[in-house]
Amino acid sequence: MPSFPDVFGYERPEHIKRTYDQVDFNDRAQIEEARKYYIREGWIRVMQARIVRDKLQECYRREGVNHYENCRELAEMYFKMLKTHRVTGYKAQERIIDY
Repeated sequence: MPSFPDVFGYERPEHIKRTYDQVDFNDRAQIEEARKYYIREGWIRVMQARIVRDKLQECYRREGVNHYENCRELAEMYFKMLKTHRVTGYKAQERIIDY
């Protein structure tokens, strides 16, 4: 099954890609960049799921009784996205646990 950008032809602009693995937690600016990146990526995933949901609703209305066959690919993509494309907070990613 093709991924989201391949299906709908969307391309995302480049941003600073700083994950929490690359952060020195003593540098506040790096933490802020990683936080913004994490939040941005989370909302991008949510909006991708929303677009697929809207396309699925449109297909359902357009196809009528044949929607089980004709909208199957969109439905499968949307149900997979429901598990992974959720908004999660950044606080859990910033925790440093020393034992």
